Amino acid sequence: IYAGARPGSFRDRFLSIGSLALYAVPGFWLGLVLIIVFAVDLRWFPIGGIESLASGKTGLDRAVDIASHLVLPVSALGFIYLALYLRMMRAGMAEVWRQDFVLAARAKGLSRRRIVLAHVARNALLPLVTMLGLQSAQML
Repeated sequence: IYAGARPGSFRDRFLSIGSLALYAVPGFWLGLVLIIVFAVDLRWFPIGGIESLASGKTGLDRAVDIASHLVLPVSALGFIYLALYLRMMRAGMAEVWRQDFVLAARAKGLSRRRIVLAHVARNALLPLVTMLGLQSAQML
């Protein structure tokens, strides 16, 4: 929404170039970079596995341990899909800005924020939700 609110602006170009670069990165390579930075160098997250071996944790402690093991793989997948969805939303919003109902909303005197959120972003979400539904099985 932030990139598509003003198509052609500096922030739109910056976010579009950033999302294009992020989408061009292979997912396995991004995962390896995240492991090197956050697991090996910074030691914030575990390197691999689904949970710590022979930790004897149960209940909430085990759930927190499993969640800490899932942060890096979920982040690697999430960044790739975030770039795809950013590009789709931006393209959808750029197309919706040219529609007649947006011109009518401007003529009524609605604020730009209201036009962006209530009219443009809402109509640009339709293809994004469709793509999210199709790719949810792939993400799993």
